[in-house]
Amino acid sequence: MRGLDDLKGKRVSVGAPGSGTEVNARTLLEANGISFDDFDAQRLNFNETADALNNGDIDAGFWSVGAPTSSILNLATTNSIRMIGLNDEQLAAADAADETFAPLKLAGGVYQGVDDEVSTVGVPNVLVVSSEMDADTVYQITKAMYENIADMQAVHPAANETTIEFSMNATPVPLHPGALRYFEEAGATVPDHLRP
Repeated sequence: MRGLDDLKGKRVSVGAPGSGTEVNARTLLEANGISFDDFDAQRLNFNETADALNNGDIDAGFWSVGAPTSSILNLATTNSIRMIGLNDEQLAAADAADETFAPLKLAGGVYQGVDDEVSTVGVPNVLVVSSEMDADTVYQITKAMYENIADMQAVHPAANETTIEFSMNATPVPLHPGALRYFEEAGATVPDHLRP
């Protein structure tokens, strides 16, 4: 399989029932003219998806996780895997369908045997606070998070995507005035739709 259209007629894990993976898979596919009815949809969690791929019980699976994730790491150590990338039109359709989708490049080498960069969508984790929260407190939280990002990256490599640039491109909700203050001091180009 080389693209989304190749899923048609195949056995595909779309994630556990009601999971973020299932919701994201449905949204991405429907934005690109594909429905779960176009293939044999299996609703498996991450480990079940990896096991089913390993055993040949399914042909493809969706993951909505921070990379790298252990289920894919383990699968890639015993199997040759391929990541299906999205083209520019598919990325644009996904973005138009759900503003929480943001174009993301999965670096080559994250998973064994996947040497080239893969174009995909990211779904940002967003720290949300009350609009009533003190602006200085929000400023201090935002500053502490971005200026200590190396500590987060040491815990999980998915934090490598936690950059000011990605945040400005991916955040789906307006910034709190305290966060805005930090980003402006850091020299970020803040889009108008993120201004309160």
